Amino acid sequence: MEYQDRTQDFASADAGIITQPTLELGFLVLGLAGSLLVTHRLAQDDADAEAGAHPVRAFIPWAAICLLLWVAAVWLILQPMEMRATFMG
Repeated sequence: MEYQDRTQDFASADAGIITQPTLELGFLVLGLAGSLLVTHRLAQDDADAEAGAHPVRAFIPWAAICLLLWVAAVWLILQPMEMRATFMG
């Protein structure tokens, strides 16, 4: 009996601290950080190749696109499952 009680406690929804939206948002944050790191490195490489170029000028537009896509992904994750495909028709 004691084994079954532990199994039921483990399987309950209250037992886990990390929920699915938390895990998904964590992966989205990791993806955003990786994207910003790659765009910053590419902007630095472009600035090194050109004399007098500033890496910030190349980084800001791409960072804005990354942030816009990240905000759209977070908005989509926070929608209820029934609402996620309503724009598709």
